[in-house]
Amino acid sequence: MKKFLFLLLPLTCAFFYSALLQAEDQKVLTVGFGMNKPPYVFEKEDSGFEVEIFREAAHAAGYEVKSFFGPLERLKSKLLNGQLDAITITNMNENLHSYNSVPFIIYHNYAIALKKKNLKIKTIADLKNYSVTSFQRSRDLLGSEFAKMSSENPQYREFADQKLRNIQLYKGRADVAIGDIRIFEYFNSQIEDIVDTTQPVDLFKLFKENHYQAAFRSESVMKKFNEGLVVIKKNGTYEKIEKKYSNYKKSKEFPSKKMLDSHMKNKAFIAKAF
Repeated sequence: MKKFLFLLLPLTCAFFYSALLQAEDQKVLTVGFGMNKPPYVFEKEDSGFEVEIFREAAHAAGYEVKSFFGPLERLKSKLLNGQLDAITITNMNENLHSYNSVPFIIYHNYAIALKKKNLKIKTIADLKNYSVTSFQRSRDLLGSEFAKMSSENPQYREFADQKLRNIQLYKGRADVAIGDIRIFEYFNSQIEDIVDTTQPVDLFKLFKENHYQAAFRSESVMKKFNEGLVVIKKNGTYEKIEKKYSNYKKSKEFPSKKMLDSHMKNKAFIAKAF
């Protein structure tokens, strides 16, 4: 019996070592993305700006991607339990005991108002003087100052369906809309037959950019992903995908292209991380 166990032990160790190497060198990554969030994530179509950027960077690194969509807490749990190889919606302040890539997606929220209202907004606290409409859980996600403003503002509302936020703004039922610029423009394209989205607007830059990383179980896979990200930024694939998901009908005076270009100048930020 002892002789049998003596022979079995090295075989068992060899099996687990082989499995570990296979996990490191696997060519298909199971990756967790958030729930449907156009234009970043289109769950049913398995596409979107965030999805395609990750997929192309992984492909440039020699990997295929199998997508899994779910709420953030579920994705974190599956990553920690080894059921996912990576998740894409981690910001730079989170510590998941994982290997985090360089930032590859930038979200930027703005306060948006119709130009004809000529609002004077310099700080988040100024928003308490206006009717404000925002996306769900904004008061939890946009910092303590915003949370304080929302609690003191009886005219503050949140919408799970972000189309309703945009409609409220363009119909003049809200003075200010809060949202990421890409998401705001996407939903404008969905409501053109309901409201006049060509009305000029002002953008108030009250919030910092949010730089999002991908979290990986494997350090070596993370490093290869970073290398793949460099490749697609150098060969123009990143910019091509970015334009694809920014090509919505724009308001005549909506400075979205300028704004999108300005926070994609943070390509330098990504490059410096290497």
